[in-house]
Amino acid sequence: MTKAEAPELTKRPLERLLSKTKETSKPKEVPKLKPKKVEDTAKTVKPEQGKPAADKKPKQIAMVKKPEAAPAKTASDLQRVRLNGILNVYRANMLRLTYRHVVYPSRSLNLNQEGTVVLKVTVNRKGKVMDIKQEERSQYVALNKAAEKAVKKANPYPAIPKQLTGNKFEFKIPIKFRIPS
Repeated sequence: MTKAEAPELTKRPLERLLSKTKETSKPKEVPKLKPKKVEDTAKTVKPEQGKPAADKKPKQIAMVKKPEAAPAKTASDLQRVRLNGILNVYRANMLRLTYRHVVYPSRSLNLNQEGTVVLKVTVNRKGKVMDIKQEERSQYVALNKAAEKAVKKANPYPAIPKQLTGNKFEFKIPIKFRIPS
């Protein structure tokens, strides 16, 4: 299969998601299903004639209610799912770009220091980092500084996709420092 035959496979995940959004400019209405009504009653079963009944009381069989049909997804639900997908792909790209710049401090390596730092990064529409806050800190200052330094080196990130509205976007970026065994 050549690139001309499969143009979708040559695109990056974010570009594929964005192109699908452009192609389907008008979301389709999904018809709503009508739930079926099921009665919640119990039937009484009589013992068969000619056979001795061990218990003179009639047996009760409970009828189980069928679950009601799930409500159909509306166009706005589908659009929200699409936008969440775009946001998730953007966040994944941010993580990838940040991890390219993570440098494990040599002193921390020598002292076998490990930890996780979660940074709350605020980005503007153009992808420029506006603010970095430490949501969760490692117990080691060197690891905390290395995590912030990685975000600063990765700055600026790609511009926010046009389908997403707003001027500022906050992302939580977890950075794990682990020494391989």
